Amino acid sequence: MMIFLLLLSFIFTSCEILNYREVTVCFPSEHFWESESGVEMWYTLEYFDGESIKRKTLNKGERQTTVSVLRGATCYFVSRPENQYHPFGGGFDPEDDGVVYLTQKEGFLADILIEASRLVPSQASSFSYKYINSRIEYPFNEDALLLDLRNGSFSHSSYSVKSYKIPIEGLPGGRYIPETDYDSPFSLDVGEEKTLFLYPGIHRYLNLEKRFIRTIAINSDGSYKCFDTPGAVF
Repeated sequence: MMIFLLLLSFIFTSCEILNYREVTVCFPSEHFWESESGVEMWYTLEYFDGESIKRKTLNKGERQTTVSVLRGATCYFVSRPENQYHPFGGGFDPEDDGVVYLTQKEGFLADILIEASRLVPSQASSFSYKYINSRIEYPFNEDALLLDLRNGSFSHSSYSVKSYKIPIEGLPGGRYIPETDYDSPFSLDVGEEKTLFLYPGIHRYLNLEKRFIRTIAINSDGSYKCFDTPGAVF
């Protein structure tokens, strides 16, 4: 009886191993803020393995890790600095080799696909990441895309958005470094005001000298709110 149970356990374990494959996830060695400050961040990796959302914490300095994903499924990955900032992202189609390279550019899309995976995992596992990624360019209407993915449809021509004039005021003087390369750095003198043209979404700017972050959250209709984080290292 014991031998039978051990054999049965071995068969189930072997089948489970055969159903999964290992994927190496890599992303750039430095975030803009890291290279400017010389201070390393830690990252969280959130990924859809073809069945459910998994999470993994990477220590400071770690820029590569290996995870298991379901064979035959499309998978998505986002690696978020300090578990709160805009992620590096990417995706993995079943026919791809065993390495995924995450980028800030694909972080916008991968973040939405992770959300779609929470809502409709069986549908999300059958999407073609290459197809969607080849037809979606930032900026895009994230809410509209998520709704379509949830409903199993995709109409890339309907996700366009426009930029809005956002006044920048009430900030300490100095140089402000954007979180992503889609936004430009700017400098302010004390008491100076500035206008930026920004797309809907979250935009963050770091004043390293003053240890100050300005976060601007813009809705699809152009309404926005600003949040300040004084004393921030990151």
